[in-house]
Amino acid sequence: MIKSLELTIALVILFGFLIFAYQTHGVANTASLKYQDENQNIINYFATDSRFRDNIYEKNVDLVYDILYPYMNQNYVIGICDFIEDDCIYNNEEILINKKTLTYDYFFVDINKTLYVIVY
Repeated sequence: MIKSLELTIALVILFGFLIFAYQTHGVANTASLKYQDENQNIINYFATDSRFRDNIYEKNVDLVYDILYPYMNQNYVIGICDFIEDDCIYNNEEILINKKTLTYDYFFVDINKTLYVIVY
């Protein structure tokens, strides 16, 4: 009788832990997708502005960062590269070395530049 009670308690604790782990994993992924969608919408909005595109073309990372700063709720670094990771310029390279990052990239076909939003 005592062994079956101990087994039942152990199974309930294990089942509770599995539910907790699943919910935590699902919430983290949902938050990441939410931020990714928000960032995509912000970039899509500004991509229609010719001044923003000119700043991307000229690789003015500080101006692009200043434009996006009021709209993004995350800590991030801006990188602009020719095509894909060729001759890249970043507004803060020290953070890239020391922090774990998540990168969103946006390729502008007509100007052949890639904008990287690197979240840390």
